[in-house]
Amino acid sequence: MNKEALKSVILVILIAFSLILSVALWNYQPSVDELQKEKVVEDTKLEGIGETNELLTLIEPEQYVFHKDHGYYSYANTGDLKDAYTDMKQWKLSSINKNPNAAKPSEGQEMVEIIFPTEIPMLALKKLVSIPSAEILNQSQSFDRIVVTHNHEEQSAGKYELFVINSKEKVNGTKLRAQLEEVDGKSLFSTSTEKDMVEQVRLADYMDEANTSDDGFNHIYISKEKRTYPSVVLQADSIPVTPLQNYLFPSSSVVTDSTSSTGERLIRDVYRHLEVMSNDKKLKYIYQIPNEANATDLGKFELLEQSREDINEHLGWTNDFKLEDILQFSAKVNYRMYFEGLPILQSLDYVDVATMYIKYEQGAIQAYARPLLQFKESRFNINSADSVGELLSGEDIAERLKKSKFKYENIQGLRIGYELKEEEHGLAYYLIPQWFVNIDGQWIAVTENTELSQNEEVS
Repeated sequence: MNKEALKSVILVILIAFSLILSVALWNYQPSVDELQKEKVVEDTKLEGIGETNELLTLIEPEQYVFHKDHGYYSYANTGDLKDAYTDMKQWKLSSINKNPNAAKPSEGQEMVEIIFPTEIPMLALKKLVSIPSAEILNQSQSFDRIVVTHNHEEQSAGKYELFVINSKEKVNGTKLRAQLEEVDGKSLFSTSTEKDMVEQVRLADYMDEANTSDDGFNHIYISKEKRTYPSVVLQADSIPVTPLQNYLFPSSSVVTDSTSSTGERLIRDVYRHLEVMSNDKKLKYIYQIPNEANATDLGKFELLEQSREDINEHLGWTNDFKLEDILQFSAKVNYRMYFEGLPILQSLDYVDVATMYIKYEQGAIQAYARPLLQFKESRFNINSADSVGELLSGEDIAERLKKSKFKYENIQGLRIGYELKEEEHGLAYYLIPQWFVNIDGQWIAVTENTELSQNEEVS
């Protein structure tokens, strides 16, 4: 074979090899795209940081109040309250009346008030207890208390009755009446003798302007004696922004990443705006949705479920959060952080990292704000007498409020919670237990400075 023929053969081989490589590259490209897509999917979740949540975890009651021997008693331990809530999920209701007369407490009647920290959509009741599937509940109603009464008359057809109540409604807040199976009723009432209990007092009994003659199931109950709670040292891990950005922005978005004049990080496209605030401690996102005709109105239960599912989708439950409230008019759901059963009711002075909210418009997330810190109990916590705070008794707190500027009609809640503080150099955080009063929806720490003139206006 001469040189020219050999060159031709080599050239043909090279061309063939080149074609094979080209075809291989063409075939390989979709695989690269698929890997990139898989990577984007993974990056939309806070893997190894957050988790998903069930509905019933978000709507736990804050208090069980047993009316017994003309007194009021609650569980001393958070664990007993959680056990009672677990038992409630097994209850079976019958003889459902969805248009009952108003339930009225009777003097000396044995009963249990189960108090929730906020109004719960009525449709959630079917998730909470067993109700016949044929029963259709009113989706526009809400409740914040469940009352179980015990009728000792042997001839009574319903020994244990259950009432679902919205205590905020003045005329008739009783939304549902039913019979509770005897085995469930007995189990509930027996815990008042089997578990450690703390005596409670009613705030209204200490306030001059309060009418305690017959005001239904709307009382605020507080511990009669002093309670002790530990101060807690926390460490905080940063939550990465990238997975949240990938979740909130479509993969097709052309995004700009810049820094504002105040040092805040800004991530934007045409319609979306994400701000990383306060030295990477909080995220705020806004989607300026274009006006469209197909706006959708979500009910309270739909808002609750949609927000839970959306946060589940990116594993956004990075601490123990509970439902704070649902604002149907603005399509907004608020959540609050808890620690060991107590809410964090006061956050850092310069940024709130103890709450998060999600807001909707036309079925899409229109706004989302959340902390970018995940709090964990520090291994340097010192379990000593110095770290345990003895708080004022309920009676003392009631007397302090009686002398304060606050009117009873404006008090929506009174409870022990945590204040979150930051160590001077930002190396640690502290949870300080104290009393808080809710005035027109705002939690305020009850301190010595709360003792103001009754006639002084709230600023």
